[in-house]
Amino acid sequence: MMTFKSNRLLYTLPALIMSFLIAVPAFAKDEKASHPLAIHMNQWLEGSREWTTPNPDHDPEDAASFAEYRVRWDWGPFRQQLLGKLFGVRADGSTMLFWNLYATYNPAKRTVVYQQIGLSGAYIQGEDALRTEAIGFGETERLDTAMYAPDGTTSHTRHENVFSANGSHDAKVYEQDENGDWNLKNTWNWNLVSEDEVLGTSF
Repeated sequence: MMTFKSNRLLYTLPALIMSFLIAVPAFAKDEKASHPLAIHMNQWLEGSREWTTPNPDHDPEDAASFAEYRVRWDWGPFRQQLLGKLFGVRADGSTMLFWNLYATYNPAKRTVVYQQIGLSGAYIQGEDALRTEAIGFGETERLDTAMYAPDGTTSHTRHENVFSANGSHDAKVYEQDENGDWNLKNTWNWNLVSEDEVLGTSF
C-alpha cells in the first residue's frame, strides 16, 4: 500500500527533474552559443582565469606577509553565474581568502550585477549595462561600486581596467569624495597566471 510520503515523492520527483532540465539549457543547446556573462567579462575569462599582482607592502622577513594578491573567476553551477575570489599568497605558497566575488546577469534589466563579500563583513555592490560586444585590448572597462562597511558607513569606488594582448592588464581604483569628484587611490598591474601555477582552485 502506497503511503502519503511515497505519494508526495511521486509528485515531487517529476517537478525536481523539470526544474533541473529548465536550469541547464546551456547543456542542450549549441555549445557555440555564449552566455551574456561570457561576452561581458571576456577578458577575465581568458586562459587560466587567474590573475596576480605583487603586494607593494610585502615584507620578505615576515612569514605572514603576502607576496602577491590574486583574483580568479570560475563558472558556477550550470554556467549561469560567475564565482570569483580575491586572495593573498604568502612566499611559501599558502593562501588566505579576502573576498568572495559574484557576477550574475539580470535578464529583465539587461544588466550585470556584481557583488563582493569581504572577510571583515564588508559588502560591495555594482551594476553595469550589459556589453553585447566583447571588450578589446586597449579599451577601458569601468565599474562603479558602493561599499557598505561593517560600521555602517558607505563609500563609492570606481574601477577601470585596460587589458593588453600580452596577458596583463592595468587597473586603477578611484574613490569619490564629498564633492562627487573621483580621486585616484591605487594603481595595479595584473598578469595572467599560467595553468601550472594556478592556486585558486584549492578552496
